[in-house]
Amino acid sequence: MQDHEQIYAYTRTLNQEKWLIVLNFSGEPVMLDLPDGLRTEGGRMIITNYPEDGTNAAELRPYEARVYGLKV
Repeated sequence: MQDHEQIYAYTRTLNQEKWLIVLNFSGEPVMLDLPDGLRTEGGRMIITNYPEDGTNAAELRPYEARVYGLKV
């Protein structure tokens, strides 16, 4: 995902907390393909700018932002 044209993603770690921030900076949906070690399974979504409606968690909607709390 390092050179992805639509997604900007990064992590933040403080003590025993690790967060993954994922942003889709385009007007098109895009599939979220995370590298090993940054899977959101077992973590929890902290916040998103879309209502959670059970849509495909692997797809970021246009201009969607998500923050996940990850297991450390």
